[in-house]
Amino acid sequence: MINTRSLPGLVWVLAAVSGTPLAGQAAAAEAEARIRPGDIVVANIADHSVSVFDGESGVYRGPAFDAGAGGLENPTGIAFGPDGALYVGSSGNGRILRYDGATGDFLGVFATGAPLERPFSLIFGPRGDLFVSSGPAVLRYAPDGSFAGYAARDTALVQPIGLAFGPHGMLYVVNSTANNVTRFDPETGELIDVFAVDSLQFASDVAFGPAGDLYVSSAATHRVVRFDGGSGTFEAVVAILPDDGIPMGLAFRDERLVIADFGRGRLLFLDPGAPSPRLREVSSEGLQRPENLAVRPSPR
Repeated sequence: MINTRSLPGLVWVLAAVSGTPLAGQAAAAEAEARIRPGDIVVANIADHSVSVFDGESGVYRGPAFDAGAGGLENPTGIAFGPDGALYVGSSGNGRILRYDGATGDFLGVFATGAPLERPFSLIFGPRGDLFVSSGPAVLRYAPDGSFAGYAARDTALVQPIGLAFGPHGMLYVVNSTANNVTRFDPETGELIDVFAVDSLQFASDVAFGPAGDLYVSSAATHRVVRFDGGSGTFEAVVAILPDDGIPMGLAFRDERLVIADFGRGRLLFLDPGAPSPRLREVSSEGLQRPENLAVRPSPR
């Protein structure tokens, strides 16, 4: 398997020897990678692992790395950074760990220590900082891993979990036990407003769809609901899981909504823009209490 961390030098050597175009060599390296562009990665809190799924079919491709690699304990939040690396919240020991986004090789501890407690959701902001829901607040970390302040810290926050950036750079925070979605100014940490409240019971994650609507997983009601992305008005229930199904992590891959079912240990696909949207299971392999998920971006 080609180690893509040394890809630039390797590509030039191979091109010089074989005359193969550089783009072709890069494509071949990506095809051999553990995590390919467009693949879905899922954090499994129960067995300290991260699983990889084909982004188009949902077929399980294997682990991103060996379970527990780098000291990973009870992974929760997961995100790809602007540097292409994979960042994983290790809630069992209060760390943010960094892995190669293609090979899964461990690159080191990105952040640890107070005020980081049990990191849950991770998301990168427009300027490249990492935002982490942890305890009663949302923390902000600079690209070098140094603590850069609080992005959300208010009495209105009650166990913040899911995070998303929306229009005008505002930070949307799922306030799980308060059953709402709040908006914050990530630069100042000030509360803007309570954005969405209807039809939510223990809300867990949030994602903006390609049309600008806001999707929220309501774990206690086994549903995923949609709100108007501009006004926060409730629009529809888009997915209903069985009583033992618990929707947690949400992410869009192109037009498709990907859902991590914590209760049944499944990966689900939904095409909300289809004439008759149908929730379908695409895999239950390689999943042990899946919490959050992310999609590896394609190279720019």
